[in-house]
Amino acid sequence: MNFTKSFFSILFLICIILLYCNAQINFISSKHTQKIFSTSSRYNVFVNDIALCPPLTPRISPPANVHDLRPDDIKMIMALGDSITAGFLANAVCDENNTTMKLHEYRGVSYAMGGDIGAVSIANFFKHYSPELKGASLGYHLVEVCYGVICPPKQYKPEQDQMNAAQSGSLAKNLDYQVKYLLRQFEKEPEEIKNSWKFLNVFIGSNDICLQCLKIIQRHETTFEDYVYDALEKIRTNIPNVIVNIVGNFNVSQIYKVTRGQSKYCKKLGVLPNFECECAFLETPEGEKKRQSMDDLSQKYNAAISRIVQNYADNPSDTFAVVYQPFDLDLTSFPINSLSCADCFHPSLKLHEHSAKLLWNNFIIPSKSRYDIIKWDPLKKIRCWNDDDRIATF
Repeated sequence: MNFTKSFFSILFLICIILLYCNAQINFISSKHTQKIFSTSSRYNVFVNDIALCPPLTPRISPPANVHDLRPDDIKMIMALGDSITAGFLANAVCDENNTTMKLHEYRGVSYAMGGDIGAVSIANFFKHYSPELKGASLGYHLVEVCYGVICPPKQYKPEQDQMNAAQSGSLAKNLDYQVKYLLRQFEKEPEEIKNSWKFLNVFIGSNDICLQCLKIIQRHETTFEDYVYDALEKIRTNIPNVIVNIVGNFNVSQIYKVTRGQSKYCKKLGVLPNFECECAFLETPEGEKKRQSMDDLSQKYNAAISRIVQNYADNPSDTFAVVYQPFDLDLTSFPINSLSCADCFHPSLKLHEHSAKLLWNNFIIPSKSRYDIIKWDPLKKIRCWNDDDRIATF
C-alpha cells in the first residue's frame, strides 16, 4: 500500500514538473509568436512581421466560389474612400515652427492600399501570400481633392494611385466618380487579371458625418445608403470576381475630446482642422449637441451598411460578396501620436498600421463576431493564415 501511494505521488510530481516546463516554453516562444490552439487542432499564429508567416501550400484546384477564398487567391486589390484611405498626412513631418512641410497623401503607407516596401498594410499582407498582387498604391504626392461638387478632373496619378481610387474630402456621393476611375483602369488590365479574384476595400462616411450640422448636403442615411449601394452595383456589374470589405464608421466626434489641451503636439494647419470637421470642433454651448448628432448619424450610416450587406447575403452569388467590418474605435484609448501632428485629425502612420493589423486579423472571423469596441493595443500582432482558412463572408 505504501509503495502504491509513493508511486502515484512521484507520478503526480512528474506531471506537475512537465506542465510547468511546457508553460515556460510557451511563454518564451510567445515573445516571438503567439499560438492559440483550437479544439479542431488547428492553430493561429500571430507575428510582428508578415514576412515571418509561412507561405500557404498551393491549392490543387482553384477556389469554388467567392466563399472559398484564401489570401493567395487574391490577384488585385482596389479601394474606394476618402482621405484616410488616401493616406493624407499619414507621414507628415512637423518642424519646430508648428508647420508641416507639404499637404501630401502618403498612399504608399495607407492602412488598406499601401504598397511601399515594408509598409504595414492590408495590401502588403495580401502580397505576402500572393506575390504578383496588383493594385496597391505607391509613394506620396500632393493631395487629390474631391469634395462634393468640388471635384476637379484629371487629378489621379495612376502610376502611384494604381487601384486606390480614394480621394481626400470625398463624400458618399463622390463614390460614383471613384468607381469611374477604377473602371477606366480595370479596362487596361490583361484578361488574366480581369478574370482573377479581387479584393475591394470601401471606407466612406466620415466627411458626410462631419458636415452633419450644416445644411449643404443630403445627410439622411437612406441617401448615404443609395450612394454606397449604387457604387457597389457598378462594381458588381462591371468587374467580375470581387469580394468587398466595407469598413463601418466610428464616432468622429471623439476627436474634440482627444485633441483638447494637446497644443504642444498638434501643429494645426491654420483653419484646416476646423474646416475638415467643423461640427466636431464647435466650442459653443451647442457643440455637445452637434457632436451627439454626429454620433447618431454614424450609427444610422452603419445600420445602412448592414442593410446593404444583408441584401447581398439574401441574394447570394458565387462571384460577388460584401462583408461588413465594424470599426468602433475608442479614440480616447489611443496615444495622441496616433493622429497626424499636422492637424491632429487624420490618422498618423501609427494608426494606419494598427488599423491594418486589426482589419486583417478580422478577415477570418464571422461578421457577427466582430463587434468589439476597438482600443489601442501597442502589442498588436499580425495573424498568419493556415491552408484551410477562408476569408469569412457570413
